[in-house]
Amino acid sequence: MVTEVAEKPVSDGHQDADDQNNLGAYVARTTYRDNGQTLVLSDFKVNGYNTDTKVDATVDQLKPFGINNPKETVFRVVENADKRLVLESDYARLELSKF
Repeated sequence: MVTEVAEKPVSDGHQDADDQNNLGAYVARTTYRDNGQTLVLSDFKVNGYNTDTKVDATVDQLKPFGINNPKETVFRVVENADKRLVLESDYARLELSKF
């Protein structure tokens, strides 16, 4: 499974790749461990428009998203309800809502 982390698009529906404020988009391999109680994101790459660029993402690029290790970041699944997913690592707590 693959996960993409990216900044929410601006109101016109797209991001300018040259925008200095753009945080970028990244893809990672995604696996579950411990019967779904642990989520592991690993091997982050910079995402291109239609495919990954094969360029490794850096820690500095990923920190705004709560990722502190591009090789492997492990999250404990704290809550997984209908429209809410809460993940916690040694670095960050992510609260995701479906809308």
